[in-house]
Amino acid sequence: MPAARTLHSLQTSPVRLTADRCCIPSIHTYQVLDSLCRTILSQNTTDKTSAVAFAQLKRAFPTWRAVLESEDAPLEDSIRCGGLAAIKIARIKTILRWILENRAEHCPRGEPSLEYLRALPTPDVKQELSHFKGVGPKTIACVLMFTLRRAEFPVDTHVWRITKEQLKWAPPSASREAAYAHLNATIPDHLKHDLHVLLVLHGKTCARCASRKISSSFTCPLPKKSSN
Repeated sequence: MPAARTLHSLQTSPVRLTADRCCIPSIHTYQVLDSLCRTILSQNTTDKTSAVAFAQLKRAFPTWRAVLESEDAPLEDSIRCGGLAAIKIARIKTILRWILENRAEHCPRGEPSLEYLRALPTPDVKQELSHFKGVGPKTIACVLMFTLRRAEFPVDTHVWRITKEQLKWAPPSASREAAYAHLNATIPDHLKHDLHVLLVLHGKTCARCASRKISSSFTCPLPKKSSN
């Protein structure tokens, strides 16, 4: 029996969602370093706001070398709409310095690059990205899934809440990191991308499942949260 029919009683495979049908930013065509920094800018803010912050940063500083050589103030001004500007710029600059100091052979003409990660196996990519402060399992999994097209299942707050509280796919006491390890090991590889997108989309648009109060016209198909 196909995995899609046995995974937690799922009856059919989720339809593939293209970028224009979901609220997840499409970063498939980004360079790896762009994707990583874009994901850092998305922390603690909305996708829409972080997209604006990233666009403003790249418009003002077209290369990562330019970012590294700039004073902090104009960099922070360019991404201020996304919040935590000083922290995010400090983390991005630390990453850029580390790349030039430790992976200079992969940086043509002194321009920081992570394109060499495309040729590495997934465990090695995780090890490389884990060098960076502020880059945790979810950020690494997003880069792997969206940009490197690897079979990964990022667990953000929406996925964590729905899989643990409504679907009971993760142990009730699991932290987000533990839920990621559990779900990444148990969900079939060919379902990971679409299922992640569907759960995030549902968590943002369902009146019952959203973390904040919103209006919605459809009936939630998921089980109600149990108090047990």
